[in-house]
Parts: sequence; structure tokens; C-alpha cells
Amino acid sequence: MKKDKELIELEHKIEILRQDMINVAAKYGYTSHESVRLSQELDNLLNQYTEKTGSTKKTHLDNSTSY
Repeated sequence: MKKDKELIELEHKIEILRQDMINVAAKYGYTSHESVRLSQELDNLLNQYTEKTGSTKKTHLDNSTSY
């Protein structure tokens, strides 16, 4: 199944934001204002991804980074 450009771009944004959130949380803590803000932004992107794919199954995005 070929992914459309919009979905690929969304996956890329999710991965970048996830890494940013992990870095901020490691530096300032998981409850810092910036960590929470990034987490909420990531949640929004993940919700968009779920809406576009119509899937609630685990994907490579769910397990791409370990904490």
C-alpha cells in the first residue's frame, strides 16, 4: 500500500516532535511546561494520524523510540 504525501509528512512531523519532547523532558523533566506543551502537540498529531489512517492498531510510530 502506497502512502500519500500528506501522511508521510505527518509521520515525519510526529517523529521530529517526539524526539524534541524526549530531549526537553530529559533536560527539564516530564512535568515541565515545555514538555507538557510538546506532549499535547504530539497528541494532536497522533490523533490526526489516527483519523487519516482510520486505524487504532499499533504502528511503527508507537514503538519507534524507547524511553
